[in-house]
Amino acid sequence: MCPEVRETEDHEVEFVTFHVKDSFLGVDTGKVREIISDMNMTEVPHAPSHVRGIMNLRGEIVTVIDLSVKLGHGPTEITPETCHVVLAGEEPVALLVDRIGDVVRDAASGIEPPPVNVTQAEAELFEGVLKRENELLTLLRVDEVLRVEESKDQMSVLAP
Repeated sequence: MCPEVRETEDHEVEFVTFHVKDSFLGVDTGKVREIISDMNMTEVPHAPSHVRGIMNLRGEIVTVIDLSVKLGHGPTEITPETCHVVLAGEEPVALLVDRIGDVVRDAASGIEPPPVNVTQAEAELFEGVLKRENELLTLLRVDEVLRVEESKDQMSVLAP
């Protein structure tokens, strides 16, 4: 299955890359609005564990998702390299990542499906894998990463 990515005229795809723990991850450049290093966030009481907080981005309230928690790791430790990847879309959302990589361009034909040995949860979040010289770039399904799992606990918090 080939991911839904933006192709240039020569059938290359572009991804913004970043690191979360030991993972090298990427998102289609067309789904990224900007990258910022400002770590001023306000905690949101009773929010799901992967919602790190909210931030004010030039007057716009942006929900911050801790991608490390979403991927089943512990919370991201804030360091000087920690960044927000602000995603393009109707609702402003940012992914909290350990550090930013580069923009990677490659042939769309080089994208392979996620490995069969990943868990079901990981398979739902991963679009595919792109082999790089010294590492594998795992491509994220942004829509799945942003989907909030509804549980009875969350629903009781949201109820009036």
